[in-house]
Amino acid sequence: ADRALIMEKGTLVFSGVDKSSSVSTDLHIQETAGFAGTFTVEFFGMDGNPIPPVRNESIEAFGYAALQDAAPAGAYAARIRNTSASSRLAGYATVIDSKTRDRWTTTDSRSKGSASEWFLPMPSESLEVFVTNTSPGPVDVTFSDSGRLGMLRWPEPGLKLNFA
Repeated sequence: ADRALIMEKGTLVFSGVDKSSSVSTDLHIQETAGFAGTFTVEFFGMDGNPIPPVRNESIEAFGYAALQDAAPAGAYAARIRNTSASSRLAGYATVIDSKTRDRWTTTDSRSKGSASEWFLPMPSESLEVFVTNTSPGPVDVTFSDSGRLGMLRWPEPGLKLNFA
């Protein structure tokens, strides 16, 4: 509960959401402070532009909200914004492939603390990593698989996901 969205308008950003004929994304939100609240759900395309509609949701004290098949086509990131002063929210997204029955979970790594290094389990056969720059400036992304190091430069400030 101490890692939940404490302040009003705190956000969670889930990169790698998807919607296609065989893939859908469910959002899972939990209120952890014992106060009923409200939140918005917004989706953004690869270019950072919003994909309508914005959803306004409510949640009971200690409640759980499962938003099934929530992502619209073309979405690559989801933002959950806590719009309540007292409630605290935690959550994750589950991307589901209906053909293979594979599921994978995406979380907002920013909510895990202030460290600049994260270790993510990755499959050895294929690799697909989604990164969303939510900072106002450029960032470097470094990754390693089987001892090989790769790096990419996010060449411009985060595309801002077109939100204030």
